[in-house]
Amino acid sequence: MPHRRRPVPWLCETMSLMMSLRIAMIGCDPSRAMDTTARLLQLLSSAESRSGTELGAELGISRAAVWKQIQQLDELGVEVESTRGKGYRLASPLELLDTEQILAALDAQTRDSVSALDVHVQIDSTNTHLMGLATQGASSGHVVAAEYQTAGRGRHGRNWVAPLGSSICLSVLWRYHDGATQLSGLSLAAGVVIVDALSELGVVDAGLKWPNDVLWKQQKLAGLLVEVAGDAAGPCYIVLGLGLNITLADQAQAEIGRPVTDLTTATGGQPVSRNQVAATLLNHLIPMLDSFERDSLKSYVDRWSRYNILQDQRVTLYSGNGETQGRVVGINDTGALVLDCDGERRTFNGGEVSLTNAEGIEVSGA
Repeated sequence: MPHRRRPVPWLCETMSLMMSLRIAMIGCDPSRAMDTTARLLQLLSSAESRSGTELGAELGISRAAVWKQIQQLDELGVEVESTRGKGYRLASPLELLDTEQILAALDAQTRDSVSALDVHVQIDSTNTHLMGLATQGASSGHVVAAEYQTAGRGRHGRNWVAPLGSSICLSVLWRYHDGATQLSGLSLAAGVVIVDALSELGVVDAGLKWPNDVLWKQQKLAGLLVEVAGDAAGPCYIVLGLGLNITLADQAQAEIGRPVTDLTTATGGQPVSRNQVAATLLNHLIPMLDSFERDSLKSYVDRWSRYNILQDQRVTLYSGNGETQGRVVGINDTGALVLDCDGERRTFNGGEVSLTNAEGIEVSGA
């Protein structure tokens, strides 16, 4: 009987394995950048088990080095199955992100707008990395994706964590001319087009929770982080980061500690290609980024309201000013949340919202 190597709990580990795989800048040969970890993952994805000797011969390393690499995959949350007398294989197939496949699945307009596409096996944070590239002059349309982030970030500095290969983690750089003050609500517009993309991928009834969460059946499916740098009234740039759960094991969901779901569940268990998913997301995100300075959030408010899972619901908003209860009216043209607080309409530019009952008691973490 095969023995599944139990991964070290990835949520609590600080990883020492820092091997970035830069699969391609557009026009480069991806095979020259392939490192041992990525090649090992490809070999283990085969339906047939491979012995340590066979893997070592393929990779040009010793059996001991193969065993060490497999231990490192365990630490990254990859479940490796070991069968005595046969060897190793992944417990579940894993499709690695591939630059050429993603580019091939983009529509022509989006493909022309992508200035570079970098895929890493492991990185600290796609947003942090791309913000650094932006300071070095990277162009609009530069995309960075990763199989695993050691320091992935969400709003308010929270960690975004997921085992290797279980999600889509990507960031997109875009430059603007009219200043950061003209970009209010960009993350909400991004949420709208992500729901559109998910619908195209077969997800029914995905919704948005103000400000930046994408939910399905009250469970978090994806999250957004937008970072802005530059002049308030002149040249500036944004890095938009997206984390979308593709397949999360039960252990991973339990360790996250709040209601989450994944794309595989939301599509009824249908297999999904991670490369097609990445391309579909970019096909929706990049046109929005390209036109946002001209269109602004006003072009998305009606659709955002249709996707708003808290529309007309009673909520509690937690902010730096304390707690505020009210009924959700919607958002305004700058993306601020509008609440009806006992007949008085109030707007809020930041905070967290939770559903509450008539007595003001929280009833959902959504």
